[in-house]
Amino acid sequence: MIEPQFKYLNFRQVAEYRGISISTLYADVAAGRFPAGERLGANTVRWRSDVVAAWLEELSRNSATLADEATKKAKDRARLAVEGKRRKAAERASMAAGVSA
Repeated sequence: MIEPQFKYLNFRQVAEYRGISISTLYADVAAGRFPAGERLGANTVRWRSDVVAAWLEELSRNSATLADEATKKAKDRARLAVEGKRRKAAERASMAAGVSA
């Protein structure tokens, strides 16, 4: 017999796995920020562990991409700020040279 490659997780297990409260999990599902679980019965909802792991992996990849973009933007802003300061210093120097001549 072939064993499934996943387990079913309840609300508490998923919240613990994600490191959040159960109420935050409810809010994330309602807002569409986290996939809804599978309804296994009238009052039973469970998440497949492989689906939760894939969602967390995708979140991690997206976070890394966003962090890389933010780092690039910060470096660009810093470079522009330095260039601006150098330009102003050169302008002041040329004005001072013109006044003393």
